[in-house]
Amino acid sequence: MGDDKLLPCERGTHTTGLNDWSSIVGLGLDNFDNCPGCLARVFGQTPYISKFVLARQRPADIAVVCDMLQPSVRLAWAVALRRLDFELFKSVTSILTSSAPCSGKELKGKRTWTLPGTDFDFYDTIVTLMFPICGRHFVARANTSEQRTCDFVPSKSPRYSTMIDGFSTVETGRMAWEEVNVWLKQRSHLPECGTDTQFTGRWWHRCHEISPNWVACQECYLDVVSKTALEYKFTPTAAPDGDSAKAFSCQIYSQRMRGIYSQACQCMSNSFSIFAAAALERLSTTRRSIPNTRAELGVRTRLKSSCMVTSRQ
Repeated sequence: MGDDKLLPCERGTHTTGLNDWSSIVGLGLDNFDNCPGCLARVFGQTPYISKFVLARQRPADIAVVCDMLQPSVRLAWAVALRRLDFELFKSVTSILTSSAPCSGKELKGKRTWTLPGTDFDFYDTIVTLMFPICGRHFVARANTSEQRTCDFVPSKSPRYSTMIDGFSTVETGRMAWEEVNVWLKQRSHLPECGTDTQFTGRWWHRCHEISPNWVACQECYLDVVSKTALEYKFTPTAAPDGDSAKAFSCQIYSQRMRGIYSQACQCMSNSFSIFAAAALERLSTTRRSIPNTRAELGVRTRLKSSCMVTSRQ
């Protein structure tokens, strides 16, 4: 879910001297700017192409940029298209294009909503427009003078994508709000996985059978290890390293390692030893610029073969 499947804007920057922009009917001829490429590739094959008209011409020296470059606009379109609700896209876009994009920072003095029991903050208007069922569970923060950051700013992080997916499935009735609520509360006070970034002073889950230097961040432990057949191999409580100056990075964030771990949990024979071998190979490449994907592919093949042998016995 989100804007990741939409084709990128071909123009990609401010341009001058062009008057081929389109706008949304009823939104004002210069309140939304859509380049011909996005009009054709994003909206052209939908029932809503008739909702666009030629925008008002500007002087040749006025620079214009396509609004479909804004991640929030793209997200609004993805949500609206899934619900077949163009008026939702129009309403959200009207707000987004008439004010500066939310940077996620310096929300002091602005009204934000939060979910009780969490540290998540959302700029109220956009969230409640896009996700009205979820929005019923948010409450306004009473203290607007407190410095807060918005957690609804589009990003490429897995946490953001999962949150948006959760909100969307609640809105369509395919998931109960309670499931999303638990997910948010579990992660509210945890730092987001830093992938390959090295950190000092963070709290980690460990697997001493693999290596004293092998760690999983708290978020990935919840997402990958918790409540699995091999969870007992890991320390159940996160803790910082004894050497506060020693840097670590999460070793199980990648889709490749998660896949190997998942397969290991489904096997019976030598499954953990094969995952451990893959984990050691991954650990040895942590500080390299190009991961050794061939080695990991070999481990995955051995794991698959092990599962096949086990199933025949």
